[in-house]
Amino acid sequence: MYVICKEVTFAAAHMIRGYDGKCARIHGHNWRVRLEVACEKLNEIGTGVDFGDLKRILQDIVGKLDHRDLGELNAFAHSNPTAENVARHIFEEASRRLDGEGRRVQRVQLWENDTSSVIYAPEGA
Repeated sequence: MYVICKEVTFAAAHMIRGYDGKCARIHGHNWRVRLEVACEKLNEIGTGVDFGDLKRILQDIVGKLDHRDLGELNAFAHSNPTAENVARHIFEEASRRLDGEGRRVQRVQLWENDTSSVIYAPEGA
């Protein structure tokens, strides 16, 4: 089993509805996301997933989040745009595009800052 990883960054604002503290007010982060894709086999040239393809897919996903107020997006209309829910959203979007042909998204790690991150890795993923 191979695990191919790609990281990208984006900037976005959010606020946590119902939170008792500073995060209830709108604030921003320079987010960093790491996508991990597990591959059972390599193709004829010896790659599992091309890094360029992963970068393009991940940038397309986070491009819809970049420089936005996450709470205004349809993706978070029924859930708070917490780091946990943003990581799940990125995981689900990446899975729709990448899963199949002996590969699957294994996990997404999302940092709000240098010291705070969340990992989304559903059981069985």
